[in-house]
Amino acid sequence: MRKGVALFALLLATSLFAAEPAQQDAGPTFPLNQKALTLVDGRVFPKWVVLGETPSSVTIGYPGGMIKVDKKLLPESLREIYKVDPAAIAAEAKADAERKAIERQKDKDRWDAAIASNQKEADRIAAANAAAAQGTTVTRGETHVDSSRTVASEASDVAIPAEAKRQSYVVEYEILSNATALDLRYGQNGANSDIKAASVGHGWTQQVSAKTGDRLYFSAQSNRSGGEEFTVRIKVDGRIVKEAIGRGTDSLAEVTYTIP
Repeated sequence: MRKGVALFALLLATSLFAAEPAQQDAGPTFPLNQKALTLVDGRVFPKWVVLGETPSSVTIGYPGGMIKVDKKLLPESLREIYKVDPAAIAAEAKADAERKAIERQKDKDRWDAAIASNQKEADRIAAANAAAAQGTTVTRGETHVDSSRTVASEASDVAIPAEAKRQSYVVEYEILSNATALDLRYGQNGANSDIKAASVGHGWTQQVSAKTGDRLYFSAQSNRSGGEEFTVRIKVDGRIVKEAIGRGTDSLAEVTYTIP
């Protein structure tokens, strides 16, 4: 009798455990609305949830990720809940305009400083030319200019004897860069050569001949985003006479130099 009761209990327990369903995956960490959401522009989210909002938009979460949606695109029932806040939008626009105005002023100040620095360099070159004609010694300070700062190196005494002047010089246009490609322009006396998307990943150089009085020009521009940085240089007979640095998206570095 006892054996029969024990066997019956074992069979009952086995059937109960067999009937228990397997544990399922937990699924999303937030509850999803099961009724499909159809936006005004036709996009449909079968399962979705509102994760947050701004004065003009909401963030919709769905099994594949999340997306920011303009409140004007919500169906009418949701527009009643998540209303557009014109006052807050206007305040955001005003703050954004003020921020951009400050950035524009900072850019203007940087360029004004760069122009002033270039003028100082031009004055130095003019003084060097005058001194060279007399075979004297002048004080020379190189200037490095880029779109975000102006840095003057320490001045040093450079002798420019009159007999060093020649009629023909070897000019080298040089790029030092961590960028992959830049738009280049170089030339002299207004006759320039353009190279679109020049390969500069391992540096780039171009040599030409020039004479006293020639005005040299060299520029490079980045058309890519990110932290690309590049240096443009003009060398005359192996000596760096001018250089500038470009940094960031759409940055432009350009230099001019007149051979004395």
